[in-house]
Amino acid sequence: MPSSVIRSYRYDPIEHQLDLVFVSGRRYRYHEVPEETYDAMRRAFSKGEFFNHPQLVSAFRGVLGLSEAIPRAMPLGVNPFIKGGSIDFNGDHALCLAGGVFIPPARWLYFGMTLNWTDAEAGTVKEVGPQFGAVVTQIFTQLRDRLGNG
Repeated sequence: MPSSVIRSYRYDPIEHQLDLVFVSGRRYRYHEVPEETYDAMRRAFSKGEFFNHPQLVSAFRGVLGLSEAIPRAMPLGVNPFIKGGSIDFNGDHALCLAGGVFIPPARWLYFGMTLNWTDAEAGTVKEVGPQFGAVVTQIFTQLRDRLGNG
């Protein structure tokens, strides 16, 4: 069925990527989309409505760049660009994010965040990374809600 929200879409079953083009012209690439989720979206009566269900939104995070940090760090409704990095060296660790985010209707916010710790304090980057991502998401959700229009 044609959509009044989505102009076109394409799924790559090898890379598990879904590309969407909205009628506004905005393009999104969703990574790590299971084929079953794509099939459910494809069969949905309203493809636009499909994206309004919170349990499906996490599988379909809009990515405006190729960084895998973006869907982990940013809430929906903002347009970010991010460069992230991490290091584990001799029991010392660091995670960092830097970039900018557009918060509609007309605000740019530029940022840099670094978290440093030792093995004795927390663990490896793999163990601490999801916690760092959750806190960053909370921060940007608050910024979106307080500075944006939505």
